[in-house]
Amino acid sequence: MIAKRGEPHGTGLGVLRYVVERTIAWLHGFRRLRIRWERRDDIHEAFLSLAFCLITHRHVQRLSGDLFYAGAVTPKVGQETELRADAVRNRARILRIARERLAAGDTSLQLNAIARLAGVGVGTVYRHFPNRHALVEALSAERFRELIAEAQAAVAVDDPRAGLHRLLRFALDRMLDDSDFAAVLESAADASAQTSDMRAELDQAVTGLLDRARLSGAIRDGVDAEDVRRLLCGVHHAVHTGGGARRNLYLDVLLEGLRPPR
Repeated sequence: MIAKRGEPHGTGLGVLRYVVERTIAWLHGFRRLRIRWERRDDIHEAFLSLAFCLITHRHVQRLSGDLFYAGAVTPKVGQETELRADAVRNRARILRIARERLAAGDTSLQLNAIARLAGVGVGTVYRHFPNRHALVEALSAERFRELIAEAQAAVAVDDPRAGLHRLLRFALDRMLDDSDFAAVLESAADASAQTSDMRAELDQAVTGLLDRARLSGAIRDGVDAEDVRRLLCGVHHAVHTGGGARRNLYLDVLLEGLRPPR
């Protein structure tokens, strides 16, 4: 055995080995590769490729943990599963660290750094949140619920146009205050079923508000909840790039554009 410089070693194969030696040792564990009776090198190469696949699979399984292979990964839309108690604790810890990083001014939300600060494996973070957008969705869930409650309250306002104005102003303020929440509203696809359900609930409330406003002659025909969300995202982008002083002007332009043509 050739040990690393400055590292102890004993007789025979030990724990401390170079990567090449370690790989050869792994391959040596497959009997078919120790006793090579093949007359053609392509057959032996096929067995080598299979061995590499098996070795990689075993190590990914070991690094990721049994939870990944039990199916308790971050569920996609329509694939929600019940998390184990330890998975729930890990998820809560990851979200807490992510909120602390945002509060400290770190908007990058690098999953590897969050895993290190949370004291969990990187695979654990990626099981719950496959990418940054999935993590942002989870962090924005509370704001999403607030927006749904505001939309439902706007439906109950006597003047539907005033209710729509109130809702759009509320939503724009939240988007300007939290760019990640704005990104969740602007996204064409959701990473989790929870976000999809909340989006559907929001659209339902906005649709009811638009129907009342349309019956009263306050808005034009053919405008639906998705149109309003897209238009509001456009206003958010305009205010974000042009400065907050134009906020009321851009919002008024949006409201005037929703009026029926004269």
